[in-house]
Amino acid sequence: MNISEAIEFFKSRHLTTLKHSTNMGYLLIFNNLRTYFDGRAVEAITPDDIGAFLESFTVGFSKGTRHLRYAQAKAFFNFVINESAWISRTPASTPF
Repeated sequence: MNISEAIEFFKSRHLTTLKHSTNMGYLLIFNNLRTYFDGRAVEAITPDDIGAFLESFTVGFSKGTRHLRYAQAKAFFNFVINESAWISRTPASTPF
């Protein structure tokens, strides 16, 4: 499953249960995930890759915003791993 497929999988099953403001935050991170990991398989994304992504994505943001983006990325990858039969490990499970 590539990153775009994983995002669509998450959106179709999870975003309908969240508040509008939470959805908007996820959509922001999804746009950046698609750009940064374009075409890559979710299984091939390492914790270091996610750390580099978050570092580039959150330059100049407050510590609280940086933490929120990390939490969103981790929730996204954990949901896809737990709900999908195609992926066997979570790349965001190791702190960076």
